[in-house]
Amino acid sequence: MSEQMSAMAISMAMTAIVEKPGYVYLQAFKDDFYKHDKATILNELAPGARYLWVVHPNGTHLTRVGVHHRQNEWATATIESGLHATSLGAEIYLISTAGVRKITEIEAKAELRVWQYAVANNTVRDVKGRLIGVFEVRKHEKPGDGNHYTNVVFQSACLPSLGKADLLALRDIGLSESTVAWQSLFVQTETLTINGHCVTELLAQLPEPAELATSDS
Repeated sequence: MSEQMSAMAISMAMTAIVEKPGYVYLQAFKDDFYKHDKATILNELAPGARYLWVVHPNGTHLTRVGVHHRQNEWATATIESGLHATSLGAEIYLISTAGVRKITEIEAKAELRVWQYAVANNTVRDVKGRLIGVFEVRKHEKPGDGNHYTNVVFQSACLPSLGKADLLALRDIGLSESTVAWQSLFVQTETLTINGHCVTELLAQLPEPAELATSDS
């Protein structure tokens, strides 16, 4: 089995890239890297999860891929905008517990063709074809409020065996399917449950992972 790195080690590797003396990218909005990208890695990185990280002169975009087509579409958009917004272009990295690896545009788009979950007809299957969830997106509005709302309900026969990467994938799928249901990016998901349990609470109950390697792999 290949050596895996901890979330802390990954975040430190990302920081080393953007703080390298003379680094021509991320000249603006660097605080967003610490507020969003680094926080996501520290809180959500888990074995099996893959992220594309696009770093350009005016910011960064970190997107988990291989889970839902809406996320992959966003990742594609960040690649295109990053590469073509300025003459400097962008750098693209593949991030997982295997490390932080700089990749080409072609390699990034190849990663977007690798699916770890299949979402169809309100069902979710993992890469092995195992049914890990059936869901319903319940849309609603509020009187005098122009916003769109959803409650997402998952049922899973294998909840006890689902790990962090799976629970986060179901969360992301629920949020993405909410935007699909309303055909809008501006949707507030008020509750997202699995077998009646709040997904955030389920994630909080997971045992802390054993510390992974922090040395270069």
